[in-house]
Order: sequence, then C-alpha cells, then structure tokens
Amino acid sequence: MINFAICPHDTETEELFKKWEFFSEELSLKINKKINFITFKDYYDELENFDKILPDIYYASPVIAYKLQKNGYIPIAKIKDQFDSFVLIGKLKEKENITVITVNLETHIVPLLYLKEIDFTKTKITYVNKQKEVIEKVKRKKADIGIVYKEVFDKLNPDIKIIKEAETKMSHFFMVKKESLYLKKSILSFENIEEINEQYFKNSYNINFEIDSLFKVKEFYDISKTFYEIPFIGYIIFKNKILYANKIFQDFIGYSLDELKNKKLSDLRERIYNGFYKCYRKNSVKYAKCFFEKMFFNGDFVEIAVIVDITKEKHLEEKLEEAKIKDPLTSLYNLDGFFIKLNLEKHKGVLILIDINNFTFINKTYGKYSADILLQKVAEKLKKECSKSVVARIGSDEFAIFRRIDNEKEILEVLEKIHNCFKKPFKIASEKIKIFVNTGIAAYPEDANNIENLLQNASTALSLAKSEGMGTIKFFNKKMDYYADKIILSETLIEKALKEDMFVFYLQPYYYAKNLKIAGFESLVRINKNGKVIYPNEFIDVLENSPFIYEFRKTALKKIQNYINKLNMPISINLSANDLKDKNLLNDIKKTVKNIKQPLTIEITERAIMYDMLRAKETLDKLKKISNIILSMDDFGTGYSSLSSLKDLPFDIIKIDISFIRGMVKDKKMRSVVKNIINLIKDLDLKTVAEGVETKEQLELLQKFGVDYIQGYLLSKPLPFEETEKILKNDIIN
Repeated sequence: MINFAICPHDTETEELFKKWEFFSEELSLKINKKINFITFKDYYDELENFDKILPDIYYASPVIAYKLQKNGYIPIAKIKDQFDSFVLIGKLKEKENITVITVNLETHIVPLLYLKEIDFTKTKITYVNKQKEVIEKVKRKKADIGIVYKEVFDKLNPDIKIIKEAETKMSHFFMVKKESLYLKKSILSFENIEEINEQYFKNSYNINFEIDSLFKVKEFYDISKTFYEIPFIGYIIFKNKILYANKIFQDFIGYSLDELKNKKLSDLRERIYNGFYKCYRKNSVKYAKCFFEKMFFNGDFVEIAVIVDITKEKHLEEKLEEAKIKDPLTSLYNLDGFFIKLNLEKHKGVLILIDINNFTFINKTYGKYSADILLQKVAEKLKKECSKSVVARIGSDEFAIFRRIDNEKEILEVLEKIHNCFKKPFKIASEKIKIFVNTGIAAYPEDANNIENLLQNASTALSLAKSEGMGTIKFFNKKMDYYADKIILSETLIEKALKEDMFVFYLQPYYYAKNLKIAGFESLVRINKNGKVIYPNEFIDVLENSPFIYEFRKTALKKIQNYINKLNMPISINLSANDLKDKNLLNDIKKTVKNIKQPLTIEITERAIMYDMLRAKETLDKLKKISNIILSMDDFGTGYSSLSSLKDLPFDIIKIDISFIRGMVKDKKMRSVVKNIINLIKDLDLKTVAEGVETKEQLELLQKFGVDYIQGYLLSKPLPFEETEKILKNDIIN
C-alpha cells in the first residue's frame, strides 16, 4: 500500500477534496497498488502530525515541503504553471487598530510579507484552524480583513469583496521518499504536472522582500513562537550586545542564544558591500543579506537585523567565477586563468609546455574514463612537484608551467621535477600506464617580452621536440630562427622536387645472415638537385608532416614498382604515421602490387605505429590481406611498445634498431638484450633484420645469435639504382 498525504488547504472544499481523491484513484490504477489517501483536519493537525506519518507521497505547502526535504524527501513535481496565490478580503478602514484573521502564521507568513497595504505593527492578528472560518468571521464582521488561499476562496465563492490578490513565487510540491522515487514517472504522467529538480526547489525559497514588508509584521517585534521556525528568515535584536536571536539565526551562525548574548554583532560579521555581509561561524564563514531597522523593545529603543542566508548563492557565484579560469577536469588553471595568474613583471622566468605522447592511443586503449583519471593524476603530480610554479592545463593533453627563476641552474631543477612526475607508470585501476612527454621551453625576457609571444615561442620549441621523437626537450632560442627558416626552405624544396621529378631512391641491400647472399633492398629517398644529392635529414621531417606526403607516396610507389620488376628482388618502402591515417593508402598499395614480380615490403617505424595503435593495427590488418605484401617494423626498441604487443600486430619482419647493434660488442647487458629479442621474435615465427652493422665483431655475434638478415655499411652502403644492378649480377658484397 502507498500512503499519499495532501496539504489541508487542498481538501477544505468538497470540490477540491474530490479533485485530489480522483487523482489518488487514478494514480492507484497507474501503479497497480492500493493508495491510502491521508488528509488533515486543519493546519494545526498537519503541523503536529506530518512528521509522525511521513507518507510515501506528500503534496505539501512550501513550509511543510521545506521540512520534509530536511527529512530526506525529494521534490519531484508541481502543478504546471501554478504558484501559491492569496486574497485579501473584507474592508480596509481608517482606524487605529484593525483585526486581521488568517490561518497559522507559519504557513501564511509569505502573503503577510506581500501585503504592503497593512501596517501589521498596528494590527491585531488572530488565527483560526480553517480558511472557511476566516471567511465566516469576516462575513460576520468578527474581523476586518481576512487572508485566504485564492484557490479555496474561488471554490467557496462567498459574497465578500476582494481587496487585493497577493501572488507569490512559491508553490506546493510533490515530495516523495527516496525509496519511493519509482513513483515519479507515474506522477509525471498526469497532464497538468511538471517535473522539477532540487535546484528549482531550493531557488523557490530565495525570496527578496522589501524591508518595509518585513517590519510591518508585528510578530517580528513580539518574537512569536510560531514565527520562530519560519525556514528562510533569521533575525537578531541588539543594542550594545545581542539581546535576542531566533533559532534560524542561531543555526546559521553556529552559536546558542546564551553564547550570543555575550557578543556584539560586530564580532560576528564584516560588511562586504551595501547590505551584504560575511558572517563568522565557530569554524567556518557564511554569507548573508542583512536589513537593519530601529524598533521599540521591552521599554527601550533597540535595533533589529533581519538575515537571509545567501551562502549557497555566494559559493555558486564564486564557483562560476572560478569555472571561467579553471579546468573542470583537473582543477588546474585553464589558458585564460594561466594568463590572468601569470605576472611577468621584470623577473626572470621560464615557460614550459608539456605534451603527452600518443594520448589518443591511451584514450582508445584504456577508455575515456581511465584517460581522464590519468590526466587528473598527471595534474596532481605536476602541481605537487612544481609547487613554486603556476601550473595549467591548456589543451586536451598539454600542460603549461611558468616558474620564476634567479639563475639558469633553476631551470634544471624544474626539469628534474617534471622528469620525476613521469619516471614511474601511473596506476589506473588494475592497469599501469607508462607515459612519455615532449617538452618545449621559452625563457622570459630573453625569448619574448610578453606572455602571448612567450607562449608562441614555447609552442614552436614543443613542435620541434615532437618532431624528434618521444621524450625530447627543446629550448627556444636564437637558433630557432634557423629551424623556422629551414622548415620554409624544406617545403619549397619538396614542392620543387615533386614538380621536377627530383626525388631519387638509393637502395641498400640486406643479406641472409648465414651465407651473405642478397635477400632484398631497402629504398632510401634522396633529392637530386642539379647533380647535388640532398640527404633526408634535410627534409624528411618536414615532408612527413606536410600535405605533400600523399603525392610523394604515389611517386615513390611508382618508382619502387619499376625497380622491383627490373631487379626481380623484394624492395621495401617506408611509410609515415600520416600515411597510416590516409584513406587512399590501401588503393595506392593495391595498384602498386598488381603487376610486380617480387613482394613489396612496407616498413613502418615502431614510433609511427604507437602514435595511434588502434588505427595502425586496423590498417596493417588490411594491408596484410593484400597479396605480394611483406610487413616490416622498423627501428624496433625505440618506442614504448612491449615485446608482447608484437603478437597482436601482423608483421613478417622486425628490424632491430641500430642503437642496440652498436652497443652490444662492448656492453654485456646489451648483448643479452639483442640475443633475447632475436629469440623472442623467432618464437613468434617472425624474421629479424639487424640494421646498422658496421664491424666484423657485430656480424659474428649476430650470426651466432641466429639473426635472419644483416644490413649495414659493413656489407654495403645505400647505392644508386644503376650500381645495384651491377652487384646483383655478381651477387658480391660491395
């Protein structure tokens, strides 16, 4: 059974009673449960018993609704477009003392405050149990004026003059217990019911009355016990010290009446601006809107302060202001906040930009929730390690730090602290996520004399760091002008090379480790400008990150297709991370391998794969299905993929990076690493290539470890196409 209680004013007339009885019956049919329809004899019966009944649903007046909410009830709905409205009935008379009659001050304080026509300081107020009695007493002239709910008055339709209607901004609310929230949908299914939320409910109590209205209510001066529990107004009577404070103010300020009587009002509050005060509780601060008036109390002139608690509104205002300059996810400053908090003055400083590598990969692999947690943990560490700095999150995966410094040595201190933040993996739930970052740094005032230019220059340094690989740190300085010029010159050169067919490909052979016979070639791009060979270190980084990369790929594939057919040998081509994102890649590859005599080997660096692992794997899987394709991972060991991730990628060949090969002769640990890499790759049924072999000792060790292929200057440097034809005829080592 469901208990449904209703405010007594809604059952005072037979018509209103039947309306809500019908509502109760309809609701019973909707939820398929019997409903116990609870009514009260009058307002005093309700005030005395509502907290003993505590029904599942309560259609309550604003005061009862407020008390229910304090008991854990949830406001869910109200009558659509309906607000509590009252009528002032009877006849205003020019006489010293008039009598006003109404029902229970506690529930009817609001209309009193809306009625400016009556000076309640000169008025006798009497109370009755029901609104019908108010009408009867006014009719029989037992009272001059009556205050009645307009809805009740309209239903009874008595022959009495309406002096004024008092429309309020408050409502009756449907309140439900937390465990009865399932009833919400059924209640909202009624045509004239509209949904509300907690914020709407709370806002409806933010009532602003003119000060005259407040001080016309006689009960302020008499300190009526009924008024004592009005939920939204506190007041204090004071002269030199506090003489009296109602319960609302006691709760607001955190002191009992006995404690307050020993204090001055000035001890408890500080004026912020006209009418608004900061108030000091025992252990916290609150905010209030205060009105002051002189009055006669207990034979003496005193002052009264009327207090409306605006702490929540003040905190909301502060939060809104803070939200403008704070990142909601990490609570660090956002870019606007960073600019506001940064006071460059004339003191030296450094601006450091930090970018998380492959954050898209982290987001897709671990999910947005884990990625957000990761950003929060990064923010916490940066804030902790760089406590002397201004720290901000200025992009999805980019952070900014500004630190004032006295000398250059302090820059190293800051960088060490940043390094400490990323030294260990971040633990997110059951996962350990290791992240790498790139860093760009600009110094103030050496590199720029304002924050906008300083940020721009740090961004330039960061872009250079990102182009050079994970973990790179770059400073902006005078040399950066050289890099900027280099980028422009490189783009001009690339465009010219495409137009005038200046791209050429040298071929470096790789050999079977057992017999040193040529197994295939790797193509390495050059630019031939008027007979001068320009090497890739002059243009490749710009090319891979430029719009020219796609046109270049088509040119390269066409030339390599021609070389494969002429040499009748497998040849590899290198693809960039941007190639893997291009939707035309698969079609370009299919056209290339359509009529070739030997396989085309596609080499992709480990770094390019890890840039976006999910997309790379998807593209590699599609490439693998194309006939006459061999997939090779280049520079293995330079990224941060685990060895175990190889099992999920469809590679045929793994090329061990030159850094491992160079170090293994003199370094016992490095030898062990290379040996174990080769063994693991063999266990995965993949082939291994050792690149950068330059000495006989390296060759012998690699042969001993069982590597499949050897490539390096010891056996052959990259050669022009014409020379490769010669060495193939003799199959000799150059």
